[in-house]
Amino acid sequence: MEERILFSSESVLYEDSTNNTFYYSFYVPEGCKRILIDFSYSPDEMEKGDLRKEKVKACLNKYMPPPYDKELLALVWAGADFSDFPLHNLITVSIDNEKGEYIGCAHRHQSHQVHEISRDRASYGFQPDPINEGLWRIAVQCHAVVTPSVEVKTIIKGEF
Repeated sequence: MEERILFSSESVLYEDSTNNTFYYSFYVPEGCKRILIDFSYSPDEMEKGDLRKEKVKACLNKYMPPPYDKELLALVWAGADFSDFPLHNLITVSIDNEKGEYIGCAHRHQSHQVHEISRDRASYGFQPDPINEGLWRIAVQCHAVVTPSVEVKTIIKGEF
Protein backbone atom coordinates (compact mmCIF):
# COMPACT_ATOMS: atom_id res chain seq x y z
CA MET A 1 0.00 0.00 0.00
CA GLU A 2 1.07 3.55 -0.70
CA GLU A 3 1.19 6.01 2.20
CA ARG A 4 0.70 9.77 1.79
CA ILE A 5 0.80 12.58 4.31
CA LEU A 6 -2.63 14.24 4.40
CA PHE A 7 -1.90 16.72 7.18
CA SER A 8 1.07 17.83 9.23
CA SER A 9 1.23 20.41 12.00
CA GLU A 10 3.77 21.53 14.57
CA SER A 11 2.69 24.11 17.12
CA VAL A 12 3.61 25.46 20.52
CA LEU A 13 0.94 25.78 23.19
CA TYR A 14 1.16 27.74 26.41
CA GLU A 15 -0.48 27.60 29.83
CA ASP A 16 -3.29 29.89 28.66
CA SER A 17 -4.19 27.23 26.06
CA THR A 18 -5.63 25.09 28.88
CA ASN A 19 -9.33 24.32 28.36
CA ASN A 20 -9.17 25.28 24.68
CA THR A 21 -9.72 23.16 21.58
CA PHE A 22 -7.96 23.77 18.29
CA TYR A 23 -9.55 22.45 15.08
CA TYR A 24 -7.72 21.55 11.89
CA SER A 25 -9.26 20.42 8.61
CA PHE A 26 -7.57 18.04 6.20
CA TYR A 27 -8.60 16.66 2.84
CA VAL A 28 -8.92 12.91 2.29
CA PRO A 29 -8.64 12.04 -1.43
CA GLU A 30 -10.62 9.33 -3.16
CA GLY A 31 -9.18 5.84 -2.77
CA CYS A 32 -7.93 6.23 0.80
CA LYS A 33 -8.43 2.97 2.71
CA ARG A 34 -7.02 3.82 6.14
CA ILE A 35 -6.10 6.91 8.15
CA LEU A 36 -3.17 6.88 10.59
CA ILE A 37 -2.88 9.62 13.22
CA ASP A 38 0.56 10.14 14.77
CA PHE A 39 0.16 12.59 17.64
CA SER A 40 2.74 13.67 20.21
CA TYR A 41 3.62 16.45 22.61
CA SER A 42 6.64 17.36 24.69
CA PRO A 43 7.40 17.77 27.48
CA ASP A 44 5.09 15.28 29.11
CA GLU A 45 5.73 16.30 32.70
CA MET A 46 6.90 19.37 34.57
CA GLU A 47 10.39 18.98 36.00
CA LYS A 48 10.84 18.59 39.75
CA GLY A 49 11.56 21.76 41.65
CA ASP A 50 10.04 24.73 43.42
CA LEU A 51 7.72 25.71 40.54
CA ARG A 52 6.22 22.22 40.42
CA LYS A 53 5.91 22.21 44.20
CA GLU A 54 3.97 25.50 44.15
CA LYS A 55 1.70 24.37 41.28
CA VAL A 56 0.88 21.09 43.01
CA LYS A 57 0.05 22.94 46.23
CA ALA A 58 -2.18 25.37 44.32
CA CYS A 59 -4.00 22.47 42.63
CA LEU A 60 -4.50 20.66 45.90
CA ASN A 61 -5.83 23.83 47.54
CA LYS A 62 -8.16 24.46 44.60
CA TYR A 63 -9.53 20.93 44.31
CA MET A 64 -9.45 20.01 48.00
CA PRO A 65 -11.17 22.92 49.78
CA PRO A 66 -12.52 22.48 53.32
CA PRO A 67 -13.68 20.03 54.56
CA TYR A 68 -11.85 17.84 52.01
CA ASP A 69 -8.52 19.45 52.85
CA LYS A 70 -8.04 17.05 55.77
CA GLU A 71 -6.24 14.72 53.34
CA LEU A 72 -4.03 17.61 52.23
CA LEU A 73 -3.21 18.49 55.84
CA ALA A 74 -2.31 14.85 56.52
CA LEU A 75 0.16 15.02 53.62
CA VAL A 76 1.68 18.20 55.03
CA TRP A 77 1.95 16.69 58.51
CA ALA A 78 3.59 13.60 57.03
CA GLY A 79 6.25 15.88 55.54
CA ALA A 80 5.27 15.41 51.90
CA ASP A 81 7.64 17.00 49.43
CA PHE A 82 5.17 18.26 46.84
CA SER A 83 7.98 18.58 44.29
CA ASP A 84 7.87 14.75 44.03
CA PHE A 85 4.20 14.75 43.02
CA PRO A 86 3.80 14.23 39.25
CA LEU A 87 2.38 17.09 37.22
CA HIS A 88 1.63 16.23 33.59
CA ASN A 89 0.43 18.07 30.52
CA LEU A 90 -2.72 16.52 29.06
CA ILE A 91 -3.50 17.09 25.41
CA THR A 92 -5.79 14.80 23.43
CA VAL A 93 -7.23 14.35 19.93
CA SER A 94 -10.62 13.58 18.41
CA ILE A 95 -11.71 13.30 14.78
CA ASP A 96 -14.81 13.94 12.65
CA ASN A 97 -15.40 12.44 9.20
CA GLU A 98 -16.28 14.28 6.00
CA LYS A 99 -19.95 14.45 7.03
CA GLY A 100 -19.03 16.13 10.33
CA GLU A 101 -19.84 12.96 12.27
CA TYR A 102 -17.82 12.26 15.39
CA ILE A 103 -15.59 9.19 14.87
CA GLY A 104 -14.01 9.12 18.31
CA CYS A 105 -11.30 10.36 20.59
CA ALA A 106 -8.10 9.38 22.34
CA HIS A 107 -8.29 10.91 25.80
CA ARG A 108 -5.22 9.21 27.18
CA HIS A 109 -2.20 10.33 29.16
CA GLN A 110 0.47 9.06 26.76
CA SER A 111 2.42 11.92 25.21
CA HIS A 112 2.92 9.91 21.99
CA GLN A 113 0.00 8.09 20.39
CA VAL A 114 -0.64 6.42 17.05
CA HIS A 115 -4.23 5.67 16.00
CA GLU A 116 -5.82 4.12 12.95
CA ILE A 117 -9.25 4.30 11.40
CA SER A 118 -10.54 2.19 8.51
CA ARG A 119 -13.82 0.68 7.36
CA ASP A 120 -13.20 -2.54 9.32
CA ARG A 121 -11.21 -1.51 12.37
CA ALA A 122 -10.16 1.40 14.54
CA SER A 123 -7.98 2.12 17.54
CA TYR A 124 -9.59 2.06 20.97
CA GLY A 125 -11.77 5.15 21.42
CA PHE A 126 -12.55 5.46 17.71
CA GLN A 127 -15.13 3.64 15.63
CA PRO A 128 -14.54 2.02 12.24
CA ASP A 129 -15.71 4.27 9.43
CA PRO A 130 -15.58 4.20 5.64
CA ILE A 131 -12.79 6.51 4.60
CA ASN A 132 -14.69 8.70 2.18
CA GLU A 133 -13.28 11.53 0.13
CA GLY A 134 -13.83 14.95 1.60
CA LEU A 135 -12.84 17.43 4.25
CA TRP A 136 -12.26 15.77 7.64
CA ARG A 137 -11.48 17.53 10.92
CA ILE A 138 -9.17 16.78 13.84
CA ALA A 139 -9.50 18.51 17.20
CA VAL A 140 -6.58 18.99 19.59
CA GLN A 141 -7.95 19.46 23.10
CA CYS A 142 -5.77 21.11 25.72
CA HIS A 143 -7.04 19.79 29.02
CA ALA A 144 -3.97 20.98 30.93
CA VAL A 145 -0.76 22.73 29.95
CA VAL A 146 1.25 22.85 33.17
CA THR A 147 4.68 23.59 31.70
CA PRO A 148 5.47 27.08 30.40
CA SER A 149 5.07 25.71 26.86
CA VAL A 150 4.52 22.41 25.09
CA GLU A 151 5.37 21.40 21.52
CA VAL A 152 2.59 19.50 19.73
CA LYS A 153 3.11 17.48 16.54
CA THR A 154 0.32 15.92 14.49
CA ILE A 155 0.84 13.92 11.30
CA ILE A 156 -2.09 12.28 9.52
CA LYS A 157 -1.30 9.77 6.82
CA GLY A 158 -3.58 8.02 4.38
CA GLU A 159 -3.05 4.52 2.98
CA PHE A 160 -4.06 3.97 -0.63
